[in-house]
Amino acid sequence: MTDQAYVMREAPELFGRTIFAEDARFEVSGQFTLVGVIPTAGIDLAEFPSVIPKLAMMIEFQQRPDVEADDVRIAVFMPGAGTEEPAFDHTITKDEWLKEGVGFGAIEHNSPYPSPLVRRVTQVVVTSNLEIKRPGMIQVRAFRRREVIGLGALRVIPTSEKQV
Repeated sequence: MTDQAYVMREAPELFGRTIFAEDARFEVSGQFTLVGVIPTAGIDLAEFPSVIPKLAMMIEFQQRPDVEADDVRIAVFMPGAGTEEPAFDHTITKDEWLKEGVGFGAIEHNSPYPSPLVRRVTQVVVTSNLEIKRPGMIQVRAFRRREVIGLGALRVIPTSEKQV
């Protein structure tokens, strides 16, 4: 390391991620286990259209508490689908964001680079018999006000294009 000081960046207003897996198991304690996490290289299918027996998505999104809470719509789009054709979607209302205990807080520790204070919501979605009509990207997006925020994507490619 150098003698130069680092500056901690402020978290974006709304941000998140999606982890894709083959399945999810839900525990009595409220925790879950993702089974068969799919690498960022994506999945390859022998033919199109094709059916994926199961696909799990852990969708996590976070918002800074200094930003006014608003409804956030989460949508998942299949390869080739238009912006008005989500495979499924769900809206987290402003009231849900503001509920006490909805993942609100920061990790307090004696670090020179502390975690930011955020509101956090995690949803686990498990699909079955998901039809994939063509190669492309399965995209997870958040819609808030007039903004679209990317929460992740999974590449779907023909087996013939798989790189070795």
